[in-house]
Order: sequence, then structure tokens, then C-alpha cells
Amino acid sequence: ALLWSFFQSLYLILKLRPSVVVGTGGYVSGPVLFMASLLAKPTLIQEQNSYPGATTRLLARRVNRVCTSFAESLDYFKKKDHVRLLGNPVRKLDLSIGKEAARQSFNLFPDKLTMFIFGGSQGAKAINQAVLACLDEVMMKSSVQVLWSCGKTSYDEVAERAGDYPERIHIAEFIDDMERAYAASDFVLCRAGALTLAEITLCGLPSILVPYPLAAAGHQEANARSLERIGAAKVILEKEIKTSELFQRIFDLIQNDAERKRMSLAAKSAAHPNATADIASEIIQLAKQEKEM
Repeated sequence: ALLWSFFQSLYLILKLRPSVVVGTGGYVSGPVLFMASLLAKPTLIQEQNSYPGATTRLLARRVNRVCTSFAESLDYFKKKDHVRLLGNPVRKLDLSIGKEAARQSFNLFPDKLTMFIFGGSQGAKAINQAVLACLDEVMMKSSVQVLWSCGKTSYDEVAERAGDYPERIHIAEFIDDMERAYAASDFVLCRAGALTLAEITLCGLPSILVPYPLAAAGHQEANARSLERIGAAKVILEKEIKTSELFQRIFDLIQNDAERKRMSLAAKSAAHPNATADIASEIIQLAKQEKEM
């Protein structure tokens, strides 16, 4: 199958005659990038994670450009002159939405501290269960309100428990309007996917991160540790998550305004608001070089 993929890649490149070949680090992009490099086609890899994937590490010397998203990624490349730290391209976020208006759109109090919990399109059962275990303590010992995207499978259980605090918890299976959700939030509790972290750093949101333990090559933990090292996040591994520890992490952020401000500034320092345009610029430069050859 692998050998056949090289022939398929060769056929497609000769047929389509691309000006540039771009891979995003996944293994399926390997044969295409390799054959493109053999044919002297300009090539670029956009690596999303802190710890570069196998394809990126194997082909880094062959491609013309490697665009990384985390500063730590640079340590994995012996040749660095063609590596650019540009960040991950994400959807355009309107960061001008006011907190009060954003909170009211979710039927939350406009003036209360807000925690946003989410775990991707399917939610994150481990996070949901851990929060449910300490929910009463969080609610009784603080005035925080919660915006909670819990996923379809956990919705009924979360809805039943959240019903005890109808004015302070807004739950949804999935939240489409992430701009307003981010705008409404003071801090987040979530997974550590590369694009999620790109968005929360862009918004300057402090975070409690629970990396998905089955992510390939431990990518999510590496991503989370990158933000933890600069003081933008607190990390709890799923296998080590305990009700008392999670409550303490949440309660510490609720109580400590200064810590949230420090974490917010650290998160913003890791953001790459021009990532999409910068990566596109690199691709265009390579395309121009190909035309001049």
C-alpha cells in the first residue's frame, strides 16, 4: 500500500503540475511531499503540534519550508534556516464582542465570573464526570457561572445536575458560536488540541487543560505543557484527575484575579494572530520561486 501511494503521488503531481505542494504533517501527506521533493517541486509542511509528527521529522530536511506553531518545535530540527514559527491558522474571530452582551446571549448574568467548559464536537466524558463530581462544591463556595458544551452523550446527565443551578449554568450539546462563548468567558477548562490552543491564546484566555490521553504521540500533552511552561495554563492529566485537585485548580482561578490576568497576558504572548496570512505568504513566495525556475 505504501509503495502504491508513491506511484499515485507521482501520477497526481505530473498530472496537476502544482506550483507548490503543502502538507500538514499527517502521515498521508508523506508520499506526496516526498515525491514532490524528488521532482524539485517547492514544498512546505505546516506542523500544528508542539512535538512534530513523524512525517514532519522525516521530511524536514527535504522540504523547502517548515512552518511551526510552538517555539519548542524548533528543538527537533537540526537544520533550522528554513523553519518559521508562524502559528496555526484558525477561523477569524471577532474579539470586539463585549463580555456582558456575550453572556446575555447565553442567558447568563452579565456581571458574573464565567468558566467555559468544552471538549470538542463530542464533548469530553472524563472532563464532564470530573466537573460533575465537584460541581456542588464549586457552586456553593463561589459565585462563578458556567457555560458548558458537554456533548450529546453526556447531555442528559449534565442537564439533570445543572438543573440544580438553572441561573448559573448554561449547557449545550454543542456551541456553534464560539466567538461569543470565548467572549463570555474569564477562563476555560478543555482539551489541548492544537487549534483549540491557537484560539484560546488568541483570545487571551487562562486555561485548565486536560490533554486527550489517546492523541497520537502524546501531542496534546506536549501542546499543553508548552502553555504551562509560559504560565498560560494549568495542566491535569486525565489519568491523574481527582475531584479535590480539579476543584482546587478551578477555585484558585476563581479567587485569584491577579493570577488570571498574568495567565491571560502569557496566553496572548503565545498567540499568532497573523498565522493564516503569514503561512499563505510563505506559500506564495515558494510559488513565485517555482515560476522563476
